[in-house]
Amino acid sequence: MALQYDPVGKRCLGVEQPGLIRLRDYILDRWHGSNLGIYNCRNVRGGRSLSLHAEGRAFDWRATSRDLADQVIGFCIANADTLNIQRVIDYEACQAWTVNSGWKSFNGPSPGGYALHIERNWKGALDSREINMILAPPPPPPPPPVTYGGIEIMLNARVALIPLAHRGFGLFEGHYDAKAPVVECQATIHGPFPEVDNWWEWSIGATVRCQVRGTKVIVTAFCERWREGQPEPSAHVLAVVK
Repeated sequence: MALQYDPVGKRCLGVEQPGLIRLRDYILDRWHGSNLGIYNCRNVRGGRSLSLHAEGRAFDWRATSRDLADQVIGFCIANADTLNIQRVIDYEACQAWTVNSGWKSFNGPSPGGYALHIERNWKGALDSREINMILAPPPPPPPPPVTYGGIEIMLNARVALIPLAHRGFGLFEGHYDAKAPVVECQATIHGPFPEVDNWWEWSIGATVRCQVRGTKVIVTAFCERWREGQPEPSAHVLAVVK
């Protein structure tokens, strides 16, 4: 998905957007240089349309050397998608980079020195997270299932139990496909409606049986307190597979 370019609106907003404050602080902390400002209710230099500074969506910065300016430019472009940076103007080099169109010549007035103008679209401008947090690597994947001796444990696999009315009140059965040969299993039943009279006594006192048939787990439960019309239970299964 292409990074969105948000053009300037028609009025000054009177605020520095949080995403630009975060970007300014990050650049000043890492590369130092001079802060030339974020918010300014004005037109673009030499033009008639509003500057993005009027919306608080642009940050001007002056580097102390050409090398540092190039480092910040490289950082902004490399992380444009992540930080939603839509434009960078390099005043000293008379060039401007814009998302989806790349580098083009730029002949606008310059604040002097190795000055840069950096814009974020609205998604980036409103992102109040620290830049380091945005750039942080994604969290590691969840740990693999607990294993021992090559045996994998699958926790809390839910089985819906259905009443077997033809075999008597309170007799239920549910099937679970482990998709691998099962070595052993355990099951506990749970009632989703604790407000039912004696439901938890039913759950605690019921007889639960867990059978293994190849890759299948069959859970049966029985309690003489259950009567037709009451909610059916479900089971949580702990299965050990090869």
